[in-house]
Amino acid sequence: MRIKDHEYQDIVSCLSDAGLKITDFDFIKKKGWFHLMVRNSEQFFSFHRKVEVEIVDGNFEEELIYRFKSEKASGEKNEWNKVVKELKVWLVELDIPT
Repeated sequence: MRIKDHEYQDIVSCLSDAGLKITDFDFIKKKGWFHLMVRNSEQFFSFHRKVEVEIVDGNFEEELIYRFKSEKASGEKNEWNKVVKELKVWLVELDIPT
């Protein structure tokens, strides 16, 4: 999975809005998942984007699914902005090591 430009920009904006520095995080892509990891910590937020295709009445219907997980929560959302909301919740609860 490649991270889309708007996804990256939204993540960077969330970090900035939370008063956090991008240098406090590692951005890692591994096995189709994008991981946002706090440096020198076990804290992380990860997401995976997947398109599921079904045949309905002889037509292909695509559904975009985002799976996300952190050290405290996980789930599925069908819209990127809902994943961003989960990211914002995670960022508020972070304990950044100094």
